[in-house]
Amino acid sequence: MAVLEALEACGGAASLSKIAGLAGMPASKVHRYLVSLCRVGVVVQSAATGLYDLGPAARRLGAEAFRRTDEANIAGPHIADLRDRSGHSVNLAAWGEAGPVLIRWEIGRHPMSVTVRVGGSLPLWSSVGRVFLAFLPRDVTEPVLLAQRGGGVPEDVGYDTLADELATIRERRVCVVSNTPVLGIEGFAAPVFDAFGNVSLVIGVVTPHKSIGGDDRLQIIDLLLAASSTISAELGYSDDTRAGSRST
Repeated sequence: MAVLEALEACGGAASLSKIAGLAGMPASKVHRYLVSLCRVGVVVQSAATGLYDLGPAARRLGAEAFRRTDEANIAGPHIADLRDRSGHSVNLAAWGEAGPVLIRWEIGRHPMSVTVRVGGSLPLWSSVGRVFLAFLPRDVTEPVLLAQRGGGVPEDVGYDTLADELATIRERRVCVVSNTPVLGIEGFAAPVFDAFGNVSLVIGVVTPHKSIGGDDRLQIIDLLLAASSTISAELGYSDDTRAGSRST
């Protein structure tokens, strides 16, 4: 497995010496593994260059793994754990035609003045919505943003006015908003990336604004980022994947 992980880390066809270096193994030992992997089609070696790359069997396995992936089910245990660790309500949202759609809702110990139904839409002006705005392509989110103006979104809000905030969200991978869109509520949200480096889900933590202090906020952010990172990794994401994906 270390040899395959090293080949993956190469990002493309690679020499025996490079694969061995990344795997931390002697080249002679790596070569024996590569010969075996080539026999079953998991790895191929170019006759022209001698370089190794992932083969058709690896692609078939990868495609089948993606077909079997249920992102919400993978995230579920981590969402419940985040609720238990933070004590606050946690939600999970996916992108729909009309914006963020709530697909999981775990009620925390602290009483809330807001009722949320699974299957309902979340406003783009929420912390969850802003994370989608930061990471999804503009042509996907802008029609929803314009449609929500005057409702959940203030009339003067647009991509020009949000540019700095969205850049900060992309850099920190977390968004925190207070008293918006619901008074008395503080929202925290972080993206979940898939194996292609795209945001597939957003995790939100919702707290009564007056019940937490600065240290509480930092703890919630740390727990939220840990959960989003863990789920992303289980979906096949790595920072190298994100570096090669398209940003907004």
